Amino acid sequence: MAFLVAAGISNSESQRAHRNTDESKLATMPCGEWMTRRIVVASPNETLAHFHDRAVLEHTFEELPVVAKNGTYLGMAATKSLRMISREKWSTTPITAIMDNRARTVCSYHAMTIVEQEMAHGAHDYIPVVDPATDRLIGILSTKDVLRARVHANELMQTTRIYEFKPGLHAISNAKEG
Repeated sequence: MAFLVAAGISNSESQRAHRNTDESKLATMPCGEWMTRRIVVASPNETLAHFHDRAVLEHTFEELPVVAKNGTYLGMAATKSLRMISREKWSTTPITAIMDNRARTVCSYHAMTIVEQEMAHGAHDYIPVVDPATDRLIGILSTKDVLRARVHANELMQTTRIYEFKPGLHAISNAKEG
């Protein structure tokens, strides 16, 4: 009777190991569905002074992807890296002097769990999404995008749990059998 009252839910270790989680749902979500496609980028020829003014004053971003004229992703430039160069040299120093060309990237088919892991292990707050065939920047993901995807995964899991048919339970009908 207690099993029926609990709606067929069990907390035994063997059942918990097979239960779907929001993590497993997140693993099925391609990041291309969550990425931002309108991206503010920096040019490799841009000076540090121009980068600072655009990133901080115009857009309030802490970092920007650096992209070549043909759209090829080159790296990430962070405003915190401006400290490495004296302010007097900002007007003549190109952004490539502070660019991180080893910043982590993902492809649009990578799962959001991969994005979350890359952000946790990377040095940047954004993950550029590149086309693997051309190395062109096609999108960007932030921690906010990962959070939106995780909330959505959790909502899907809640909906699934509500409507999930529990094995061994049968529908109860109030109709009279004829």
